[in-house]
Amino acid sequence: MKNVPPCGSLLGDYELLMELGEGAMGKVYIARHQQQSDYVAIKVAKSDVLESVGGAAAFLAEIRTASRLDHPHIVRIYTSGVSDGRPYLVMPLLQGGTLADEKNRRRHGAPARARELVIKLARGVQFAHERLILHCDLKPANILLDSSGEPKVSDFGLARAIGKAGSGYEGTVEGGTTGWMSPEQNERQPLTAASDVYGLGMILRWLVAEDPSAGKAHQDAEPTVPSCGARRWPGTRRLAWELRTIIDKATQPLPAQRYQSAAEFAGDLERSRDGRPIQAEGRRPWRRTVKWVRRHRLATAGVIQALLLLLYIGLMPISVMREIRSTIRERNAFAAVAQAGAVMNELRSFATRVEAVAAAADVRRLLSHRDVYDPPPALVEQRAGFDNLAVFELDGTLRARYPRPATGYTNYNFAYRDYFRTVQQLAERPPGAAAHAYVSRVFYSRTDGSLHIGFAAPFFDDDDHPIGVILGTTVARSTFGAVQMNCTGNGDCMTALLGSRDRDGPSEELPDAVNVVAEPGLADGQDRVLDRATSRRICGALDCTPRLRGQFSLPSRAQALILDDYQDPVSHTRSIAALAPVGGTGLVVLVATPDSAAEALTRRMIDRMKAFLWIPIVSGMLLLAALGLGPTLTYLRGRRGPPAPSPAVAQRR
Repeated sequence: MKNVPPCGSLLGDYELLMELGEGAMGKVYIARHQQQSDYVAIKVAKSDVLESVGGAAAFLAEIRTASRLDHPHIVRIYTSGVSDGRPYLVMPLLQGGTLADEKNRRRHGAPARARELVIKLARGVQFAHERLILHCDLKPANILLDSSGEPKVSDFGLARAIGKAGSGYEGTVEGGTTGWMSPEQNERQPLTAASDVYGLGMILRWLVAEDPSAGKAHQDAEPTVPSCGARRWPGTRRLAWELRTIIDKATQPLPAQRYQSAAEFAGDLERSRDGRPIQAEGRRPWRRTVKWVRRHRLATAGVIQALLLLLYIGLMPISVMREIRSTIRERNAFAAVAQAGAVMNELRSFATRVEAVAAAADVRRLLSHRDVYDPPPALVEQRAGFDNLAVFELDGTLRARYPRPATGYTNYNFAYRDYFRTVQQLAERPPGAAAHAYVSRVFYSRTDGSLHIGFAAPFFDDDDHPIGVILGTTVARSTFGAVQMNCTGNGDCMTALLGSRDRDGPSEELPDAVNVVAEPGLADGQDRVLDRATSRRICGALDCTPRLRGQFSLPSRAQALILDDYQDPVSHTRSIAALAPVGGTGLVVLVATPDSAAEALTRRMIDRMKAFLWIPIVSGMLLLAALGLGPTLTYLRGRRGPPAPSPAVAQRR
């Protein structure tokens, strides 16, 4: 058998001009057709291949295989033949060189360009797979490029036929390039379409490698396959996570873990290019959502606008209600402190009058008054402002009263009353010290059956010894003193007076409940008992027990108690209530706004806000217009065509 023909010799109708390269099975020459003067590339089988067992058959098999594949990204076979016992095949002369050339690698090394190139290769490989052909030797040196840079798969010398069922090639493949062939091919195991996918994945990985020496490392030794999910591989550019994920999946060690076809591989690369979710993402819904948003900006803006409107309309009542309730709390707290001051001033006025009555000489002489049922003129003159005025001895015996008491009233002893027992303690003072009046617990009067507020003061003889007690009372009523029981003209606020009750008999214990003693819904002199839990909350925060002394001293910092769930025992409505103590008298002022009034204020505010709903709607429309402007301009630019490259860029190309 002769050696490979030298340059200048004839091979059929072709003259060999120059050796272009050498592969495992043959040499490639630039040749010219004798009659047509066309330049082509001719691959001629090498002598050692023809002399080996089955070598000639393998070369002829490559010719038959390549002749069946007519695809834009597979090198075409013009013709083939045998000259002087040496088979050859004729191919187009591609002037772009191979992908292994450094200039071509740099040209296609950017991730976006590498992705586009490998998509074309994968489509060509898929075309071969559909015709039941595995390439088995995909590497940069077997990827040719034409003058425009379009890639074409070549050298089907190791190609094998897939079974009719398309399940794969069951035999072993001798040969291949270490570092590029799949692990199963390296271990002489059965091959499938996933084996060629591995080669495509390694080509893509090699293209995006940062270090130019990475190509040589791939060709000289088997590369380390990156683990699934690795964030960055040594020697690679910083890639988008989609491209890293795709390469990881294509180059997995086990065939079942890779893409099962070149079409799947190309499809994921195309989805990555178009910003659509890729199959290799697996269960990563947030990434798929982000990519959907990028592709559908206008729809996303519309959805966001609708959600914002729904959120605005849905949260508006809650926000307004919270704001209004907060405002009501602050208003009621201020009103309660102010009303408590007004009540205390009125109580002080009553107490001052009782002290004046106790100091009057003609009133002190009433201890010798004989007929209790005959009101003395001295009490009639001093009664101004009081509903009742009475004079007691120190043992609790009634001596005089105005108005006239009921029959049998004088048979009772009132020494157990809070106003009587506490005043006796007030009378025990150092000689010459003033004895102030005392605001007692509220009590029921046995004369008229009404609830009264009592003001008591001791009086003394000429030697400054206590000899009796003066008691002035006023019926608990909603118009007590200067207190305005309705906060506003529209009735959305109510003021009440609360106090602790006195016992009704000498054998009874002091009640531990708190009573509503004055409220617009109550008749004069009537009361309602608060539930025990509310009473404890109030008395735990405020002082419900009258102090012996200093009842009219104000705290340095008045702070109201807020009850958001106050249940009014008179109207049976839930309210936002603020409570403030009336000095040290044990009385408490309550200012409450029913929930119904707060809801009415909320509705008015919401109606007012709805009137300005056009503002977020117009804002959303402007947002939609702004987001739609970019795609519109891109579309218009696309119709005009891409901008012309600069001379420098054109020269590099």
